[in-house]
Amino acid sequence: MIHNYILLSLSLILLGFIFKAVCDTLKFHFSTSIFNRQKLQYWWGTSSWTNCYKDHDYKKGEKFFGSSTVFIMFMDAWHCFDFLRSIAFISAFTVYAFDYSFWLFLLLTIVIFMGGSMIFEFLYSDIFKKDFWKK
Repeated sequence: MIHNYILLSLSLILLGFIFKAVCDTLKFHFSTSIFNRQKLQYWWGTSSWTNCYKDHDYKKGEKFFGSSTVFIMFMDAWHCFDFLRSIAFISAFTVYAFDYSFWLFLLLTIVIFMGGSMIFEFLYSDIFKKDFWKK
């Protein structure tokens, strides 16, 4: 049984790195990638991150509640694959709880993801900005 969990963990880690490759390709090599097609620009394009804002304008605020935070993974390909990468890596470590209960596995995965997301948001929105340190 433990061999199945090890195999599943390794598969999830591999999947996480595949998702990471998609993210980095979109961010750093979009123009030469297989994702660079006119029909795919809205979801895959370099400015697709603006999908979460009204009229694609950061200054106008969120398109809807949570579109730039809690629901960001549904707004563009980069955020979707970043979310999937996170879930794959977290699941690789929490899959062992599946032996006890699917619900425990799911709860642990969600708690770890939400905790990490809150830390990210705090650092990204506040701590890493120059204005925060000028106070």
